Amino acid sequence: MVWLLVPIFIVMGMWGGQHIKGLRRFGIPGLAVTWAVGKDIKDKKARWRHYLLSLLSFLLAMGYGENSFYMKVFKKDWLVRIMYGLTLAIPFLIIDWRVGVASCILLPSAWSLRLGKFIIYTNKEGKTFDWLWDDFARYTTLGCLIAFVV
Repeated sequence: MVWLLVPIFIVMGMWGGQHIKGLRRFGIPGLAVTWAVGKDIKDKKARWRHYLLSLLSFLLAMGYGENSFYMKVFKKDWLVRIMYGLTLAIPFLIIDWRVGVASCILLPSAWSLRLGKFIIYTNKEGKTFDWLWDDFARYTTLGCLIAFVV
């Protein structure tokens, strides 16, 4: 059942990247925590670990673009993307070390992709919504990792 959230995470990530930033920054972690905590978990330690997914709000809000902290420190785009992916892996490392190790490989790889795009929608003001294949890969990866830990 949790796998039904993955397409929702993909849409939130892709739409949030281009239009409504809060969907990506707060929607993905908020939905993940709500789903995880909403499960009937008797083990308080396991329930507490799910709250760590809320760290993704801070991490997703940091960004990795031209004006980001990462760009100021690492200077090269490819290195920024790798470091950003590794930073996103932190909550997964704390929640479950096996998923965390996988996320240390998958997230930097997904954030390093450059796959192209096509326009799917243009509104009356000329603003477009692009289908970015690299965003699709990023948020599919992130969504699957979240599904593994909840």
